[in-house]
Amino acid sequence: MTSIDHFSTVVAPSQDQPPPTASQTRLGRSSATLRATTVKPLLLLHVGQTKAGSTAIQNYLDAERLALRAHGVWVPEIGFARANPFAQERTAGHLQFVRMLAAGQTGEIDTERQATPHSVCMLSAESLFVNRPDLELQALADYFSGYEVQIVAVLRHAAGWLESRYIENCLSGFSNDTRTFPDFCDDCAKAGQLDYAARLVHLTAIFRAQSTVVVNYDAAKARNDLVLTFADVCGLPITNPDLAKTIQANVRKKYLALVEGKRRLNHVTKHLGRNEALEFEMLLRSKTEYLINHTQETPASFAVPGVPLSAQHRATVEASNRRLSVQFGLEPAFPALQTAHGDPFSHRMDVALVDEIVAEGLTLLARLAFRAGEDEGGLGGTWLASPDAGTVITLLRDSRNSVHIGEDLSATISAMFTRRLVTFIPGNSTRREQIDALLAQRLPSEILCIELNKGTVSILEKYTPEVIVCGAGADLGALQTIADTATDLPVIVLTSHDDIEAAEVGKLFSCTVQKLGDKLWVLAGLEAKENKATSASKNVAHTAKVDES
Repeated sequence: MTSIDHFSTVVAPSQDQPPPTASQTRLGRSSATLRATTVKPLLLLHVGQTKAGSTAIQNYLDAERLALRAHGVWVPEIGFARANPFAQERTAGHLQFVRMLAAGQTGEIDTERQATPHSVCMLSAESLFVNRPDLELQALADYFSGYEVQIVAVLRHAAGWLESRYIENCLSGFSNDTRTFPDFCDDCAKAGQLDYAARLVHLTAIFRAQSTVVVNYDAAKARNDLVLTFADVCGLPITNPDLAKTIQANVRKKYLALVEGKRRLNHVTKHLGRNEALEFEMLLRSKTEYLINHTQETPASFAVPGVPLSAQHRATVEASNRRLSVQFGLEPAFPALQTAHGDPFSHRMDVALVDEIVAEGLTLLARLAFRAGEDEGGLGGTWLASPDAGTVITLLRDSRNSVHIGEDLSATISAMFTRRLVTFIPGNSTRREQIDALLAQRLPSEILCIELNKGTVSILEKYTPEVIVCGAGADLGALQTIADTATDLPVIVLTSHDDIEAAEVGKLFSCTVQKLGDKLWVLAGLEAKENKATSASKNVAHTAKVDES
């Protein structure tokens, strides 16, 4: 890694030409001097990547905006956004600035640029490295066509980036990722996100950059001088040495149980609005800390023993890393990828505390849905928004064997817990895409989708459900069939039925009827209540046999 001299035209070395050494470049020349020695202003463009210290760099630039302005450095205030009201230290940098340009909204940007005398413009948006479309990048390049351009990329080893990016994707209310770690790695490789060199070549071409510099995040982090290193390669003055040495951001605990629990819950949280999803993330983190502080177990961290990539994708990464060293001067070079053995991050893994985190998370979701109300759509329009939805959540949590007739939400919730037998029977209004979505979910307990016939009825007779949940369009004939085969009458939950329909079902099965909310009911016979413990015990044994098969 080398510093860039702002006082001559510097081009990215070709693949056959070695990068300049430290003795061939001048370090830390201030932009005040640059004003007097260059004709064109300079755009310093920090393109990321994500999860490589971008927030610390951006928070430093934000804090030192006025001090840098005194040196002729314009760090735009317009378009520098903090979109998470529950974590104000987090920022996407100048992403909103880029979006404004792409939308043709240049008025406020022009005003600030003209009011800020500068020889250097410093922009930082970590998502530019892989996540933004070329149309946005081209709009940014066109706006700064009168500037010389220097691209600065802070990159981390693929294994560390995949781990950190995956954790963030699962936990963040912005993304709510439901993929497993192996699936995530495979998708990133297929999308070209691990071929760092190819991406840098592409960005250099779009911006017609005079130079493209790479910083090794792992090495800078080990030295604890990321911001100082970044300022050095950019040639920026250090206006606040103490802050530059100490600023950190997004330093969070990465419990395996929290990551996996949130991944499972994301099958439901993806229906929340953005602010509600961000609030849920904050609440779940806090609740997890409480659970961990009140348990005697030491929670495991999410740590990648090896990267689960195919041989072809692994070869692409290794070749790209060599190009980073030769073509872009990466120092030191990235080490080789370690091979993953087995599948330690399967969606069926059974990790301590995960089921407890899922149960607590569902309770939090019910509170958010109730607060949203039915008019808000999403979860606000489901039975989770009922005032006593927690009763149903508890029933599903405690039931090893459940049947769901036309009720895909309750089936998904049941399958979030480990070692469950979850059966879904389509209702009269069930669409094919609902069934496909259920089958595609990566949850620890597989959802068995069946049509009622003699064969499936005999299975249900052998594995008596503890709970039957009936949704919109549920066939009461199917309910009658299942109930008739049961040794003990299961608890029946109705999620989309009015008072008259609930009363009819209660009369049909001689059940007590309890209203939990608008169109949400729980029905249970006295015999079922008395024999629930015995039934549950039998079903645990039955479920164990199913797991073995």
